[in-house]
Formats: sequence, structure tokens, C-alpha cells
Amino acid sequence: MELTIFCKSVLLVTFVRGWIVQFAGHCFEGRKPALTDNLFQAFVAPVFLMAKLFFAIGLKPELHDAVNRMVEARMRDHNTNDTAMA
Repeated sequence: MELTIFCKSVLLVTFVRGWIVQFAGHCFEGRKPALTDNLFQAFVAPVFLMAKLFFAIGLKPELHDAVNRMVEARMRDHNTNDTAMA
């Protein structure tokens, strides 16, 4: 099925507006996008967003639990290292 010119225009405008809003948000919060530090983030971010969406709608609950356990462990390690250095 071929997209009409109107659909393509709507997609393009939405995409460009999304980037503008994203960069405006970064300016507002005073932080530069991770993409400027590491171009690899441009490829990781869409995967991260899709995983968040899948987890939000209840897909792959066992993977969601495993990811949460890994994040919690790393946060504990990080907090422990910060306390030890202080």
C-alpha cells in the first residue's frame, strides 16, 4: 500500500516537530542530548522506547522483571561506591 502525499507530509511534519520539541526540552532543562556525547545513543534510544512500550502494555513480563532486578542491583552498587568515596 502506497502512502499518499498527505500522509507522507503529516509524517514528516510530525517527525520534525518531535525533534524540535526534544531539543527545546533539552535547552529548557539545561542538559545536552546524550546523542551529542555518543552517536550510538541514536540507535539505542528507539530500542529502549520500544521496550518501555512493550513493558507498559504487559508484553514480556519476565524480561521486565529481569531488567528491573539488574537496574536495582546497579543502583545499589553505584550508591555504595558513592558512599565509600565520600
